[in-house]
Amino acid sequence: MKNVTITVSSVTDGEALAEFSVCGKLHYTPERTVLSYEEKGDMGATSCRVDITDGRVEVRRHGAVRCKMILIYSEMLPFSYEPPYGVFDMAAKCTEIASNLTENGGELLLRYELYTNHEIVSRNALFFKICSMFFLLLSVALHSLSQKRILYTVPTRLKL
Repeated sequence: MKNVTITVSSVTDGEALAEFSVCGKLHYTPERTVLSYEEKGDMGATSCRVDITDGRVEVRRHGAVRCKMILIYSEMLPFSYEPPYGVFDMAAKCTEIASNLTENGGELLLRYELYTNHEIVSRNALFFKICSMFFLLLSVALHSLSQKRILYTVPTRLKL
């Protein structure tokens, strides 16, 4: 597993709901990718795990909020959403899964519709941007150089 920075953006019915960045873990193989991170919100901490295999994404949350939502393109699959104040039986129908993840990070886009009682209640998107710590530091350094900022100075005389 590799330490990464994960930026999560969520949109519901065209309205941006949240965007946050956290430190997390990335486990990548060509057959399976797993993201794990902890989310802190008004209801408390929630451990999140996104498990990606060929054509299937499982979003699992455990803690202040619990759920196990499985997304397979164009399939409607039931799940339970369990915040501290009750349990909601729902279904999710995936409309798009797009990913360019590698061992160094990348992006994952999930678009899906949520249903209760066979009626659509919202159209949602989750966007994950994953960056390994090395590439994050490299991009900060390159950005600073492009802005002609000096991050640190190197002594002109080095003793070996």
